[in-house]
Amino acid sequence: MEKDNNRYIVPWQNGRFIFKLEEQLQKKGKTKYRLSKDLNTEYKVINRYVYGDLSKLDLDVIARLCDACECGISDLIEYERKETK
Repeated sequence: MEKDNNRYIVPWQNGRFIFKLEEQLQKKGKTKYRLSKDLNTEYKVINRYVYGDLSKLDLDVIARLCDACECGISDLIEYERKETK
């Protein structure tokens, strides 16, 4: 994993995932702690979505994150494929 500004980049098979939740939280002036309380979700779950420390995505959590941040899924998580020659 590497950090680029407030985005966390996780290499994955044929590309990489870019996790942008921290960036959205800063735009909204929210903290991870406040978000965990607002969503009634464990702080460690919020951290996993910030840092990309996931093996599976939970659509319920993603929907609640999108609602709380007033954004779409692509504003939270992005996937970029490696360029092939």
